[in-house]
Amino acid sequence: MDVSEGYHSDRERNAYRRVEMNVARGGNTGKSLLAHVYLVCEREEPNPIPHRDYVARIVAGARMWGLPVDYIQELEGIEVKA
Repeated sequence: MDVSEGYHSDRERNAYRRVEMNVARGGNTGKSLLAHVYLVCEREEPNPIPHRDYVARIVAGARMWGLPVDYIQELEGIEVKA
């Protein structure tokens, strides 16, 4: 993901910062897992439009993990740039 997100740990400033975070697993099971997540750093353009390849990866991951269909449809509706 670092390459995809353009993250470099030795760079003074990145567009994203990578952090470890516990995320919910399996709906309301109460189980979680430790994951690396990327949080957007402040930028001049407040709501940048993501590249279509990026959204395609997110949608593919949502399908792979069996996330709810309505959520996947919401992801598919994100405006993208070519």
